[in-house]
Amino acid sequence: MKFGAHMSISGGLHKAFGHGERAGCDTIQIFSKNQQQWRAKPLADQDIALFKAEQQRTGFGPLIVHDSYLINLASPSDELWEKSIAAFGDELERGAALGIPYLVTHPGAHTGSGEETGLLREAAALNRLLDAGVGGPSTGSGQAVTILLETTAGQGSALGYLRGHVRRVRSRGRDRADQGVPPQRLTEGPGQPRRPPHSQRRGLRRSGRIPGDRERPALCEPADDPGDAEGRGSGRGYRESGQAAWAHPITTCHVSHIIML
Repeated sequence: MKFGAHMSISGGLHKAFGHGERAGCDTIQIFSKNQQQWRAKPLADQDIALFKAEQQRTGFGPLIVHDSYLINLASPSDELWEKSIAAFGDELERGAALGIPYLVTHPGAHTGSGEETGLLREAAALNRLLDAGVGGPSTGSGQAVTILLETTAGQGSALGYLRGHVRRVRSRGRDRADQGVPPQRLTEGPGQPRRPPHSQRRGLRRSGRIPGDRERPALCEPADDPGDAEGRGSGRGYRESGQAAWAHPITTCHVSHIIML
């Protein structure tokens, strides 16, 4: 089991590793760019080299990158949907260039079109990107970036507050094995176990039980308050949330590793 937290990239992507060291992390999650902006300058070779050198020095891994909060792949607006697809494709490419194996994204919000319509839009967007091989093994480090759909608390029209939402998006992913795109590139990263500690252990253990998906990671982050209804993680990680959130051991044979964020 590895403990980590979302770390700042202020001053350069490679700076996140030093922040993680000082916080006592085993691994880290980052944004690969400003999460509140659509555009970002391309990654320079020097930036990539510094990032990979720091990862090698610290031994952190597996690393996780979180996409921009502006992205909404479930949007009914064609303009925002297309803009989100382009931005998410850039996130995949940046992750591949940095050698980061996992990209976390929220399933988006239907903004009034209905859950089923939103889920269909999400699946269609992801299918388009994966079919095109964006963020695949032909780019970056030679390793495909796996997309992790993060569960949410379901504020407003946000999707992902039910495990069934994530399963439905995955089930609508076309079989891309004949195109060289492994189906495991789209999987689940359970994000927000918002239960009191006595039931958290049971809920987190259940998070690994997707038949046939034995090699996926389990990504979990504690709530500041078990009754908190925030849709996003606090980013405060293990230290500030306190040990009570993880007081119970977590055991599962259905995941390759467990990462606490």
